[in-house]
Amino acid sequence: MTFLHAINRLLDQLFFGLIEPFFILAGRVLEAAILTPLDLLHVPQPVQVMIIASLTGLLSLYLRRKVGLEKHEHLFRHSFAGIKKDQQICMEAVSDDKAREIIQQIGDNELDALYNNYLARRFVENGMAYMLPVLTVLLWLERAFPAGTGSTLLLYMGTYFLTLLIDNLFQRSSFSSTSSGASPERTSSR
Repeated sequence: MTFLHAINRLLDQLFFGLIEPFFILAGRVLEAAILTPLDLLHVPQPVQVMIIASLTGLLSLYLRRKVGLEKHEHLFRHSFAGIKKDQQICMEAVSDDKAREIIQQIGDNELDALYNNYLARRFVENGMAYMLPVLTVLLWLERAFPAGTGSTLLLYMGTYFLTLLIDNLFQRSSFSSTSSGASPERTSSR
């Protein structure tokens, strides 16, 4: 057994022994707390999905506030403006044009690195605040609702997923690459 197989087995045991049971338990608790009362009230499934989507949106807004996205943006803008101001002060103090270009280039590189770090951090924080709740709720709903939920799409379209219908949207197997739309046999080569 190689080192990679041992690591893979350890991660499998961790996932199937700890992480998956936690998510199954959390899904059952959410089902008992949210879906069962809505079923007892005879709320249709599309309305249940809208209620859960609203609750997920509120959770995303709460996570946004908890993570402090506005605070991080304010700190970034403050530090960015400070570095830019320091760069302008240095530029005014130097009279040599070549030295100004070097200072300008160094300052631009520093600002680029700061901005790239800001974008990466913002991407992760927004993903954590918005996408993580949405994707976990979608995964939970896929398991919580019965398999026949998509039967209307299956009955009329032959599939559970609407995105699979995009493959043949215009009912053509392929598009011509020539500008006139003529077949390749009729076009002359120059």
